Amino acid sequence: MVYVWPGYVEVLSKEHASRSRVTRLYEVRDIVTDVPDFRAGRGGGEGARVSKGVTGQSLADLIRAMVEPEVWSEQGGQSTIRYSRGNLIVKAPYFVHAQIGLPAFSGEDDPLTLP
Repeated sequence: MVYVWPGYVEVLSKEHASRSRVTRLYEVRDIVTDVPDFRAGRGGGEGARVSKGVTGQSLADLIRAMVEPEVWSEQGGQSTIRYSRGNLIVKAPYFVHAQIGLPAFSGEDDPLTLP
């Protein structure tokens, strides 16, 4: 892994890079759906909401399956991802965030991550 920080370049093995995790919040409200099921007999009221599209949990599951599967806690790694109130909360190494969609460089705390 190659990280380009302001003022220096850091070259690490993937194993070493995996030890350093950062937490990022991804707003996914616009791609997660919760569609009411009016056939539930409750007139669309409390308890009638049934997800018919992408749920926050299914999005987290997809990321765990497609992005570095071995780093996630479910596979024995130390990285975590969970959905809460329209956001994915991800604690993972920088190279994982780069694959999820973290901008290549968003400030002094984030390196440019090269494969």
